[in-house]
Amino acid sequence: MHKSPKPSSLLSSLIVSAIVFGLGAAWSGTARAEEVACYIYDDNFSNIIGPYEEFYIAGPGQMCIVDLTGRTVCRKWFGLCSTKSGEKLDTLFVFNDDYRDFAWDKSVYVPGANQACIPDGTAKGTCRRWFGMSDDVQCYLFDDGPTSFTGWTDALYYNGRGQVCLPDGTASGTCRKWFRCAMPE
Repeated sequence: MHKSPKPSSLLSSLIVSAIVFGLGAAWSGTARAEEVACYIYDDNFSNIIGPYEEFYIAGPGQMCIVDLTGRTVCRKWFGLCSTKSGEKLDTLFVFNDDYRDFAWDKSVYVPGANQACIPDGTAKGTCRRWFGMSDDVQCYLFDDGPTSFTGWTDALYYNGRGQVCLPDGTASGTCRKWFRCAMPE
């Protein structure tokens, strides 16, 4: 089971969720969140597209976005992230349960269920179960619509059934199709 080392109160999560879902990076008291945008691309940074803010995993090695024309576009890798104001978030990380066995890079891909990998010079890369972003970036999950929003998390995994999941104290976690991330300021 995954345990988050970053305790957060339900109230602060709800405030930040309301800001991102309803107002983008607007102020609400002292809480503010800045959206994070990332690129998707194939090996050697070929076929790069982005930046985008909402992602889903269509299957092994298929990190996807819906572009401005409504077309679904998928690539192998996800990364090269930054905040909307341009602050680069150069590190994505992969890790096992309980935040063990960290490895990091600027790119991550998902070759299958319960695997997220970073490049290491081998064909598959260094793989772990979970993936997340650098700094204090938090992500939330949702389904098409958008509907069924979750709370914030700093850990995600692909369940192999077209869903990304966050830890919730159960074996499978809370799962949805899409994820989107932001960084509290």
